[in-house]
Order: sequence, then C-alpha cells, then structure tokens
Amino acid sequence: VTAATNATTLDVNGTTTIATNTTFVANSANPLTIAGNFTNSGIFTAGTGTTTFDGASAQTLQGSMTGASAFGNVVMSGAGEKTFSNAASTTNFSILSGASVVAPSALTVIGNLSNDGTFTANGGLVTLTGTNQTISTVATTTFYSLTKRVTTTDTLTFTAGKEYEFAGTLTLSGTAGNLLLLRSSASGTYW
Repeated sequence: VTAATNATTLDVNGTTTIATNTTFVANSANPLTIAGNFTNSGIFTAGTGTTTFDGASAQTLQGSMTGASAFGNVVMSGAGEKTFSNAASTTNFSILSGASVVAPSALTVIGNLSNDGTFTANGGLVTLTGTNQTISTVATTTFYSLTKRVTTTDTLTFTAGKEYEFAGTLTLSGTAGNLLLLRSSASGTYW
C-alpha cells in the first residue's frame, strides 16, 4: 500500500495495523497522522516524512519500528499517553506541550530530540547516532540511560538553563583527537 502523493495529510482517526507480509509506504512529502493504536507486523516505510501520533486517548505503538520500519520524523501531540511496546528508531523525535510518552526499552534518534511535554524513561536506553544533535526541553527531562559515541569530532547541544537527569547510565564518548563537544544552546549559559 502506498499513500497517495496528492493528499496533503493522511489522517487516521482509528487503529493503524500493518499486517504480516504487507508493506505500507508513507508519502515522504506529506504527513501521516494517527489518533489510534499503531501495530506493525509487516514493513512501514516512512521515508523522510513526519508521523504524528495525536490521540486524545491512550495510544500503544507496537511491532517493528526499527530497521526497514524505522520512522522518519515523529511528533507526539494530544492528551493521550503514547506508550511504546517495542524498540523504535526515528530521525527527529518531538514531544509537544500536553503530550506524554512512555519510552521503549531502546529508542534510537538520528536527529534531534525535543521534549516540551512529559517523557517517562521506563528503564529504557536512548541512543543518539546522528551528527550535531540537540536535546531540547522546557523543563527537567529524566532519562534512564543515554548514549552517544562518536569517532569524529561532533557536538551535542543541550537547552540553556534546563536540567537533564539520568537514573541509569550516561555514556558520552569520543576518541583520541575526535572529541564529543557538549554545548549549551546559549553561549555562556549553563545547561
């Protein structure tokens, strides 16, 4: 199944299920919005598009959400708590104000991570794999474990004046001559 290229938004107000032996190809040029549960037993090809989970009621995201089924950009909005039941990978990951997310056991983010809502770490590991990434927040964000390892010089930027807590393990590493630089979003202001 391929989302139409002429649609401005594919808005699913119920449950989205991708069955075994089925491939759903999202339209990279137009967003996909899901208000119900998301189950992927097949392949979800997100491309570079944005998938928004905007349910006013609780939503569960389960099944394959890594590898060939990794998300493009993900936006969490709406009052319903969004709970990951399986590991997930995404480019940019944004939690908007009023949204609440229960993290999976493993969340890989290639782009930026933005938390303007509630992020429940759930004992999981967040792995940052991109270059020049930013973790932004409007309040304290608590991770269980966070990892970013680099083999070429790179920068990880945190929101100025905000707190980040780690209940498990924080792993930040570079190599000799190739440092991971930690920066504030505002020069001269602590994060």
